[in-house]
This record gives sequence, C-alpha cells and structure tokens, in this order.
Amino acid sequence: MSENEEIKDIHSKSGNPVASTEDTGMDMNELKSKAIKYAGLLAIVVIIAGYFYISSEQSNEENFEANIMLERVMPFFEKGDYGKALEGDQSIVINGQPLMGLREIAEKYSGNETSKLASLYAGNAYKLAGDLAAAKSWYDKAVSSSSNVVRIGALTGLAYCEEANGNYDVAAKNYKEAVTLTKNEEMKARLGFFAGYCLEKAGQNEVAKEQYASVVEKSKEERESEFVSKAKQGIARLGTKIE
Repeated sequence: MSENEEIKDIHSKSGNPVASTEDTGMDMNELKSKAIKYAGLLAIVVIIAGYFYISSEQSNEENFEANIMLERVMPFFEKGDYGKALEGDQSIVINGQPLMGLREIAEKYSGNETSKLASLYAGNAYKLAGDLAAAKSWYDKAVSSSSNVVRIGALTGLAYCEEANGNYDVAAKNYKEAVTLTKNEEMKARLGFFAGYCLEKAGQNEVAKEQYASVVEKSKEERESEFVSKAKQGIARLGTKIE
C-alpha cells in the first residue's frame, strides 16, 4: 500500500467538535468533513489487510500473535462498538482465546509496533466515545511508533484533542510536526492549513500568516488544491494581499 493510500485509510472516518466560526467566515465542521473526513481529527481506520506489513517485516512470534489479536477486535471498532473494542469480551472465544480488547493488546505486547497501532485505535475509540482525556493518553503512547503513518495518526489525534479543548497553539504544533512526516502533497497542504487556522484561533496572526504562506509556497501540485486555496484566503483574511 502506498503512503497516499495509507494516509487516506488513516483518515477515512472522523468527527469534529469544533464549532463554526463567524470570525473566519468558515464552517470548520463542513471544511474538515471534506478533508477525507478530516485528517485524524480523526477516527483513524487503517484497512487491516493492507496495513499489516508489520507481520511480514517482524516475524517474531509475539508480534505475530499481537497482529492476530488486533485483527480479531477490529470489526467491533469498525461497527462502532467502542466499549467492546477497548475492553474485549471474555464470552467471545476464537480458537480457544477470549476476545482481547485494544487496551489489553497495547499493554500485553508493549514495545512492539502492533502495540503502538493498538494504542492509536484505542485513542480513536475513546475520541469517538467522547472521552478526550483518555484519547489523549493513548495517542501519547502511539506517537513513539517507528511508523510514520501511525505517528501522523497519533499527532493529528493529539491535535484534535488540544483543539477541542481550546489549546490552539499546542494543536498547531502537532499539526506542523505531522506535516514533516508525510511526502503526500495534498496531506501536507491539509495539515499545514489546519496548523495555520489553529495559530489564527490562538491570536497569533503574524505566525498564522507565515504558516498559510508556507502552505502556498511549498505546494507542488499542478492544480491548486482546496487547502492551498484556503491558505490564500487565510492570508487575505489576515490583511495581506495575494498577488
């Protein structure tokens, strides 16, 4: 699976608590829903069959077992049964093993990459269930992954939590770090724009203009993307004319 496909899978389902804002003239709910349902702000759903490169690259028995446990619980996450996805279910037995939840997978197999991926899913399950404090704690565990795809998901998840709590400067920092981890131009523009928007919400207008300008200047797309256009609008909104 290419990075572009992995990133799109990461951000394929999401919610967003940020209200529409009169000061920017934008409905951020509507805007973010267009961003492949908004970059990891984010319920992050990675397609299991395509994503589990881990098992082929790391052949140790423990990691292989962890992958199996994660694959078994994912259907509950995907259908929105977040309680069972997080905690598992002792009454569901597969090949003699009770269904293990995301929390237990992350803790039992801590130290390997599957643990980091399980932590990322746990963060999203808590986010979607409305518990942002718990979500943040699990994103914190996932952000140390060696996989850039998982790290992008964790960073954008952390940004979501900070933005929802009004910590716009911290959210912007997380978005900007996520930008450095992707080679996908569309994703760079998208995350870069949201970093600028959070800086603007934090009242850091000059820094926000610089961030918006960076999105415009670094875009290599032949056709101007939606978020490059939004970045130009942000610059104009903050008082700089775009030639």
